[in-house]
Amino acid sequence: MSPVREKDIKLLWGRAAGRCSICRQKVTQDIGLANAAIPLGEHAHIVGEKSGSARFNSVLTKDERDGYTNRILLCPNDHTVIDKSADDWPVERLHMAKADHELYVELTLGTERTVRDEANALIYSAAVDATTERLRLGEYSVWAYRVLEPGWRWRSDVFFEIERLRQEIVVTDWPGTLPDLEVALDRASFELNMAAMLFTQHSELDGEDFIARRWYKAVRQTPEDYAKLDSDFWLWSETLEQRVREATKALNWAREVWRAKENPMWLATTGWFTPFLHVVPKYTDDEKEALLTAGVGAEDIRAPKVARR
Repeated sequence: MSPVREKDIKLLWGRAAGRCSICRQKVTQDIGLANAAIPLGEHAHIVGEKSGSARFNSVLTKDERDGYTNRILLCPNDHTVIDKSADDWPVERLHMAKADHELYVELTLGTERTVRDEANALIYSAAVDATTERLRLGEYSVWAYRVLEPGWRWRSDVFFEIERLRQEIVVTDWPGTLPDLEVALDRASFELNMAAMLFTQHSELDGEDFIARRWYKAVRQTPEDYAKLDSDFWLWSETLEQRVREATKALNWAREVWRAKENPMWLATTGWFTPFLHVVPKYTDDEKEALLTAGVGAEDIRAPKVARR
């Protein structure tokens, strides 16, 4: 089944109040821990996702099939029933069931979730979606590893998206209900944007990638000039590494917060982000406290400091 965008998940679960749209039973199981539950609900397609699936024939595009309007929140049992009995559960009947259930939630359970709650959830989920997609987070550990020594190679499809992500994060009107997530996403986008700008100092586009060039090696240099240029290059490489390390810490913080407080299934199979072998960069509690105190938009409060080789 195709992954669902975080904003679509928020709409689906929020408007269904975490209940199956057919039997109206709760589709989460609390496990006795704060901010933790096991999700049992399934984001079923109304118009089928793939050829041969129930109710597949439609003019809907793939993106339209995967979005909120073509999804219905169901318990596992009812999901099985509607797909095995597709003739009894045509598209029109499922849309009616979804609309009826959402109206029931609004009229009966509306006091449990305000419009502002839903708006705040959408703001956060949109920011998480943008970060996930623009940074290719499912492949982050692979492409970020290649950015650093000895490869110094940055995928252009990610490179060009980083500035766009930073602009989107900067203009986000944060609700303030998840300050740790806000700071984490702000830090990650800032550090990666700084890293990308730094990368341009010693790189050029070559096919699909930006590749770092130790350009001074192709030109005759005096020993003194070569030593300085070599020192400058390695300072650049080490500063780049620290920028990426800080960004990775922030992404791991965002992952920790979002999975604990909103969606325990977010990138569940990806694991912690790391471009380093055998090391997972994470903020300490003291670092988190300092960053939260500084807040969103503090920018270079933790700028890397690197000594020359």
